[in-house]
Amino acid sequence: MKLDTRKTAIIVLIAILLTTIVASHAINTYHSEVKTQKERAKLNAQVYAQELNKDFQRGITITETLAALIEENNGSLNNFDAVAKRLTRSFVGSVQLAPNCVVTKIYPLKGNEEGLGTLMDGRMREATVMWGKKHKTVTMQGPFGLRQGGQGIAIRDPVFIKDSSGHKKFWGCTIVIIKSPMIFKETLGVLSSFDYDYCVDSTISPVSDSTARVATSITKGHDMKDAQSATFETGGCTWTLRVKPKTGWISPNLRSTIVGGVAVSLLLLFLTWMIFGLFDQRQKLRFLAERDELTGLYSRRGFINILESRAKSNPKGTMTVVFLDLDDFKLVNDQYGHHVGDEALRNMARNLRAEFPKDALIGRIGGDEFCVVLNGLTAQQSDDLVKKMIAADQTFTIDSRTFRYTISAGYALYPDQTDDQFHLLVLADQALYAAKLGGKHRYAQYDPSMITLNRTQLGFTLNSFAAGMPGGIIVCRANGGKEVLFVNDQIIRLFECDNLLDFMKYAGSGFLSLVHPDDRDKVGDILRRRRAILEGDATPKEKAIGEVADFRILAKSGKVKEVIGVGRHSFADQYGPIFYVFMRERETVVFDNLVKK
Repeated sequence: MKLDTRKTAIIVLIAILLTTIVASHAINTYHSEVKTQKERAKLNAQVYAQELNKDFQRGITITETLAALIEENNGSLNNFDAVAKRLTRSFVGSVQLAPNCVVTKIYPLKGNEEGLGTLMDGRMREATVMWGKKHKTVTMQGPFGLRQGGQGIAIRDPVFIKDSSGHKKFWGCTIVIIKSPMIFKETLGVLSSFDYDYCVDSTISPVSDSTARVATSITKGHDMKDAQSATFETGGCTWTLRVKPKTGWISPNLRSTIVGGVAVSLLLLFLTWMIFGLFDQRQKLRFLAERDELTGLYSRRGFINILESRAKSNPKGTMTVVFLDLDDFKLVNDQYGHHVGDEALRNMARNLRAEFPKDALIGRIGGDEFCVVLNGLTAQQSDDLVKKMIAADQTFTIDSRTFRYTISAGYALYPDQTDDQFHLLVLADQALYAAKLGGKHRYAQYDPSMITLNRTQLGFTLNSFAAGMPGGIIVCRANGGKEVLFVNDQIIRLFECDNLLDFMKYAGSGFLSLVHPDDRDKVGDILRRRRAILEGDATPKEKAIGEVADFRILAKSGKVKEVIGVGRHSFADQYGPIFYVFMRERETVVFDNLVKK
């Protein structure tokens, strides 16, 4: 199904909205789950930072035990090797004593001989020892390379003993060299088993802000950006444990969220497309049911449905109903064929759309009858629109032939003339037939007196009367005869035209164009003289008297014909001053005692 641009745009907007919703939900899911992961990682970092601190405390405990033995023995420890052996664990590289900051005993000595000597031969080591002495606290320094391989961290505990006067004086240091990362291997192993990458960093000394990586599970070139961390203080150094899932911060449900969201979105788009398609099909069927196939206007059924809807939505609003139809439409069909009649109806539909407002309700309610509903207009505005429509030139062309037709109209007003909006249809219909009784090609507003009109009177209009005349009759506006209003069949035959439209085309310049050029001034003078009498102070009798004249006319074939014409002027409500002429060919007139042939 192909949808129109508006519905396609709606589906695109819905797709964008659904995409935004799915993306937003996916982002929220991602951030929510990552946030949960980070909170869990943060908690693990804090827990295992405490475990690391406990691991270091095992090494610190060894130095504190040695310090306590030295204090008890007043600065001596004769069975050092035996004591150190009992204190040594798998993570211990060596145990040392450094009275007066000079390492004199190491266990095990083998392989650690280079450790014998003063602690003051290195600036960083000296500063660290002095810091521990000053603050009387355990210090840590490292990591540094071990002769046996791997890395080590030195834990030094300053020892103070009482002199003979009872004052404590600095004795030296007890030292434990721990292996890194052996001391916290088990702790970090548990972290790794939980699928975490980790790294352990620390300041290299209490007297330095420089940091060193003590242990890590990540390979070179990787980083721990956005890792969760926890810090702790021990041995005068700041230790930091950073952890991050090996897979990175991922959302386990992100893929299912996206796939599910896309599936639901596609389903909704498909359903929307189907609904719009079904709606369009329903609209098309409704359009076909409520539209006139020939003109595209509302059919009678569609017209009534829309009118009911408008009446319900605005029961107190002003409304004008206009009934219109083509004059002598049956004659058009009979003379020129139904294809010309159909085009006349289509042409009238186009003209109705052009002349009336865009919000006007327009329908073809039968044959050549049309109805227009105008909302919110005053009586004068409605009258102006109907008048303009009636006066408009109704012409169309088929196969290079131009056809002309006229229309009549009647209208009624709500609430001025009825309190029932649907009764307006009846009143407007009566007004239309009243207009036709007046001679067609005119319009009328409903008047209560019209209710007595009998439609059979329509058979006795000017057309019927003129058809029985013994000669031709032609009616024109009194504007120099430029606009022909009516002719009968005898006139059409007299001027050798094919039909009414052919005659109207031939008489395009008006009545005087039908007169022989040599007689136009004479006929024109008569017309002007008769109009002056009509508009002057002449008596009714003088105005009623016609004037007889003989003159020549030009038939369409070019033939010159002599005619006798009787003309007079009058006044029509719709057209103002008019004149009409009865004429016959001179050779067919018997004047009795008036004119001798």
